[in-house]
Amino acid sequence: MGRIVGVIDKVYHNYVDKNNNKLNDDKVTHKIKIENELYIIKGKFCPTFVKEGEKVSITFNTWQPQGKDVAYHYVMKDQESGNLLIQSFNQSGNADDIPIDDDLSNYEPDHHANIVEDNSPTSFNPNKLEKELTNPQLLKEQQIFCTAIIKSSIEGKFLEPTKDNLNKMILMLKDIYKINFLK
Repeated sequence: MGRIVGVIDKVYHNYVDKNNNKLNDDKVTHKIKIENELYIIKGKFCPTFVKEGEKVSITFNTWQPQGKDVAYHYVMKDQESGNLLIQSFNQSGNADDIPIDDDLSNYEPDHHANIVEDNSPTSFNPNKLEKELTNPQLLKEQQIFCTAIIKSSIEGKFLEPTKDNLNKMILMLKDIYKINFLK
């Protein structure tokens, strides 16, 4: 389960198929593009505030079908109320009032995340950390940084490539990356 806050770049409403035939209500989707990623609302209902230029917060789940290289990000619903977990920052409307008429269970039987609320005190900003963890560009940059240094260390015989050594080195390099490149 991830969360993104951003401005909607583009909205695609899929009411018809490739042959311009009207889709059944359970096949209709609405795709929201934020920072070059698509977030899908499944079903005929789409909130009125979902339009280009709106700043929204979306809680989403990622699902990757077997045998495909593409991952899909679906707007999640509250498990108790069934309401979409999407909220507009530009309107005073309450996202909890959005009705939902179907679910994603026909796509993958166990792709829903269990939501556990942890009220323990933290020494970090969880919203900033969550945004860092869901930024694909940042993850790619960290991966390239860690891979390059680990590869050089192994080739230079400064690091023995055991599972324990690699895990420790990756954690250390991620901290070094954050200190030096994220400010």
